[in-house]
Amino acid sequence: MAPAASGTAADRPPAAQVRAAGCITAILESLLPLCRAGITPVELAAHADPMFQSTGLTPTLRGYRAGFAGPFPAAVCVSVNRVAANGVPGEVPLQRGDLVTLDVAGASDGWHADGATTAVITADTPRPHPQARRVLAVVLGAIAPGTTFGRVLAAYRSACAEVGVHPVREVVAHGIGRALHEGPTVLAGRDEDLEFRSGQVLAVEPIVSTKPGRLETLADGWSRAVPAGGSAAYEERTVVVTCRGAELLAPEPRFPGA
Repeated sequence: MAPAASGTAADRPPAAQVRAAGCITAILESLLPLCRAGITPVELAAHADPMFQSTGLTPTLRGYRAGFAGPFPAAVCVSVNRVAANGVPGEVPLQRGDLVTLDVAGASDGWHADGATTAVITADTPRPHPQARRVLAVVLGAIAPGTTFGRVLAAYRSACAEVGVHPVREVVAHGIGRALHEGPTVLAGRDEDLEFRSGQVLAVEPIVSTKPGRLETLADGWSRAVPAGGSAAYEERTVVVTCRGAELLAPEPRFPGA
């Protein structure tokens, strides 16, 4: 029998954590209609501030420290094109064809949730990134009590191959609760014999890339990018592991016109 993964297990996530997840969906849905050519990532991130205030959600990312260069400067990560994660909002306007991933994290009464979605910038309203959504669906479908991390990672790699993208060797899922990042950590080559167990609350975020290769940290000290010429995308949801599998704490964000 594989060893059980670390992390606090409970029958149900706290109501405050469910509320935080719902607020994150609302914030993402408020930002998606703004994802059009001409707007800058800095402007997009600034539009989230009133939503945090109106929902009462504490923005986790602004001021967050994780051993990189200084505190994170915004309440939202805005990762564009080759930036795969931790995107610091910049001043370059978005263009048609860009990929922009919005990542929002927040806490309600000290309980954290995390969520992200990738939008494809078009001449009209933004549209979802189909490969990122498909890979997330496969990964979520593979999570269940007693399933090993290795089996879920294999499903991630298989789903990427199926839709013609590459997996990225970054964290695929992590525990989330009283802190934004808690154990367990699901990462290729680490503790792949550990098993998920009922009651664990996880942030699941499988990144996909058009080019294989290791990520590099850009000059801002935070943004993690795929090799030059590539682009990246991901969907992230906060879920609880139950006998029925990975259950969302809140509905996934809806795109304009959906």
